[in-house]
Parts: sequence; structure tokens; C-alpha cells
Amino acid sequence: MRIGLRRLGRELRTQSSGNATLMVALGIPALIGSTGLAVDTAQWYLWKRELQYAVDQAALAGAFARDDAATASQYVARARQEYDANLGITRAIATPAQSLSAQLADYDDGTGNTDNSVLVTATASGKLPFSSFLTGNAVNVTARAQAAFGQGGAGYTACMIALDEHADKAVWFNGGPDVNAGCGTVALSDSSKAIEVSGGSGTLGLGWVVAAGSIDDYFDDLDGTEVVENAQDLFDPFSTLSAPDNSTPRTLNCNGSAATYTATYNVDVTVDENYYEGENKNQMSLVSSTLYSQNSYTTTGTVDASAQVGDSNTTTNNQEINSGSNGSGKNKTYYRTDHDTETVQTIVAIQSSGGSSGQLQPGTYSDFNVSGTCTMAPGIYVIDGAL
Repeated sequence: MRIGLRRLGRELRTQSSGNATLMVALGIPALIGSTGLAVDTAQWYLWKRELQYAVDQAALAGAFARDDAATASQYVARARQEYDANLGITRAIATPAQSLSAQLADYDDGTGNTDNSVLVTATASGKLPFSSFLTGNAVNVTARAQAAFGQGGAGYTACMIALDEHADKAVWFNGGPDVNAGCGTVALSDSSKAIEVSGGSGTLGLGWVVAAGSIDDYFDDLDGTEVVENAQDLFDPFSTLSAPDNSTPRTLNCNGSAATYTATYNVDVTVDENYYEGENKNQMSLVSSTLYSQNSYTTTGTVDASAQVGDSNTTTNNQEINSGSNGSGKNKTYYRTDHDTETVQTIVAIQSSGGSSGQLQPGTYSDFNVSGTCTMAPGIYVIDGAL
């Protein structure tokens, strides 16, 4: 009897016909779990994405409404309306539009203002297919969005900003200049003469004209110009930046003849020799490419005032050196040798000559009296005086 049991044990140990079934049985829980996790993750991400988009649009709608005096009191209704319009598959599980939280909140825009943004939050609560089967519980998805409004005043634009907060004639157009700056002009000055015009009959195309103080009545009659006086919440957008500097002293009264500028170039010439072969002379393939020659030299040439040291120009040229064929009939092949030349010119120095004035270079000016046609080379200009 004991011998029979031992024999049965040995036979069971050597039996392998059920291994695959056993491995599948052991792997099924992991397979089901990973599949369920993937399905739940995709569902959760879809809920989150849709809910976030809905609250983003709600916050923007509320901010736009709040920024307009005619609709400021309706910002909550506008936010809820936009939120409801952007719900889709989450509508049944998300915060109802009528219960949406939309409220004013502080946003640090550097002006010290409070209640200058609309904050919207919403939640979606629903059961995911796999996790709810195991736990019986729902999951919560929360989304939050904040949109600021009223930054810098009445929605103006400005590319010219006078930063002095109390100066008379912080911006002064004197002598009838022609100015085309439709991007806007702003004076932070609260003076009764913050932006002034004196003399002449020039053309001023400024788009927006905005000041914390008063503005010359001249601008009231200009077509295409929006005038905003006594603007609130104007601020210096550069207050947190360190001012750039260029200490090179310059003196200029911008009238007279133009100077001539001569550049010194370093020229680098590289020639590559390329060899092609093919059964058709119009469809040959590159077989080899080798450096044929290199050469460097210096030359000079006239440039305009905008040229700077370091500017470079690259030209290329292709020249066929020889071509022909070998063999005949089906064994005939064509060949060609080309030279590809690349020339790189780099400015290493610029010298000016002639001209009493009219060509401006970067640096520090004690005065900036523009009374003619001027060309300004790129760079940093520091004006320590009148403009």
C-alpha cells in the first residue's frame, strides 16, 4: 500500500499536461484588474477634461461680464449659462448650473486691486465601471478656474508708456510731428496736462490715448482715436524689471546729412567635391563627398545704419566640373563631379564717416531733439533729458 502511494506521488510530480490551465487561472485576476483600471482611468480623464473646459468657459464669461459696467451685476448668471452650455456626458453627474459656485476673488496683478477676478469651481461625482464594482463607492472630480478682469483700465493697448506719475506733459507732441503708433499711448501721470500737443500741423495716429490725468482736447477731434482721461488702475508694467543700460555717451541733434557706414567682413569659403553615378544621367545618386578646399580672407563693404557686428550672410554655389559615361548597352553608367561652394560673410567691425548727424547709435543721450529724418540702429537708448 505504501509503495502504491509513493508511485502515485511520483506520477503526479511528473505530470505537466495541466500547467497552461493553471497559469491562465493564476493570471486572470491580474488581467481583469489591469483592464478595469485602464477603463476607469479613461473614464475619469474624460470627466475631468470636460468639467475643466466647462468651468474655464464659465470663468471667462463671468470676467467679461464683470468688466462691462452694463453687465457687471450679471456675472454669476453669465458664468452659469456658459457652464451649462459646455456640459456633455458629465451633465448628469456634475454640479447643476443653478448651483455653480461663481464668486469674486483677489488676483495679484501688481496693482493691489481686490475682487478683480471671477473664481468658478464645480464637482462631478459618479461611479466608475470597475472600482465601483469592488468598492460600491463613487469618485469625485473637481475643477477650478479663475479669470481676471479690469487689468490696466478700459481694455486699452499701449506701446508708448510715460511712467512719471505726476509730470506735466508726460507725453508732449511739440512742433507738429508725424507719428504713426496705432498701438496706443499711455501716461501714468495724474496731471491736468498729462498728454499735450503744441504747435504745428503734423499727423498723429495713436489709436488709444490714455492718462490718469487730463488729455489735450486736440485728440477729441481725431478720427480713429479713443481717448480715456482720469483712467483708474493704471500701473507700470516694468516696475519689477531692472532697466537696461548703455553708458556710451552720445550727443545728437537729428538733422543734416547721413553718415556712411563701412563694414569689415571675415569671409570663410568652403568647397566640397561631390561625385555622382547612375544608370540615367538625370537621376544619379551621390556616391561620395569630400572636402576639396577651405579659404578665409577679409574684405570691406558699405552697409546701412541698422547693421551690427556679428551679422552674417551665407551664399551657396554649385558648379559641374566634369561628367561622362562608362560601358555600353545595359552596362552603361553615367558619372558627374560637382563642386559645392559655401561662402559665409560675418561683420567683425563697423566704421562711420561723413554726415553731420541723422544716424543714431545706441548709448546715453542727454537730449533727443528730432527735427529731421533719423535712422536708429538697433540697441539700447538711454535718454537722460528731454525727448
